[in-house]
Amino acid sequence: MSFTEVSKTPNPAELSQLKSKYKRLCRKYDELKYQYLDSIGAEDFEVLTVNDFLELKETYILKKNLYWKIHQLENPEDHATETAYRFLNSMSHNDQVDFLMKHDLTTHRLIDEIKKNPDFISEVTV
Repeated sequence: MSFTEVSKTPNPAELSQLKSKYKRLCRKYDELKYQYLDSIGAEDFEVLTVNDFLELKETYILKKNLYWKIHQLENPEDHATETAYRFLNSMSHNDQVDFLMKHDLTTHRLIDEIKKNPDFISEVTV
């Protein structure tokens, strides 16, 4: 008899801490984004540095990863949503729209198709 590993369900306090951390990251990201956009809008390129952009991007990535970690903890059976968004986010906005329109889908219908058939994306993109 073999045992399968079962991931530990987070307790409400742990989940609450992750959500608080996520909210802090969202605020930090928004603040950095608006500062960056304000500098660009004012053509204040003497003040902008590459490190400003890298900090903005790093915060975005941390925020996105934490969002999906929380989603996975709250919805352990749902792999389709993350797969759909990972696929769509790998394309430009126009390519996303073209793909969805070509296959007569919305994002939610794409998620439903992936739930029905986990190989849906690879089958339609061949």
